[in-house]
Amino acid sequence: MKRACSLAVLVLVSSAAAQTVQTSVCEITRSPASFDGKMVRLRATVAPGFEAFGIRDPSDKCGVIWLTYVTFPH
Repeated sequence: MKRACSLAVLVLVSSAAAQTVQTSVCEITRSPASFDGKMVRLRATVAPGFEAFGIRDPSDKCGVIWLTYVTFPH
């Protein structure tokens, strides 16, 4: 049973990795519609602020992708 669970987890992780698109903040800000609904993997720097929260490309040559906190009811 333990092997079956391990195999199932491995298959799910492999499947998720195959569906992930490697990209950058700059590519997403240039063409956001082409990434709609896709899982992306990127390298970024967090851009925190008092009323804003986002990520920016380490090169700092393009815009910021603003993020929203999700709140769940208690």
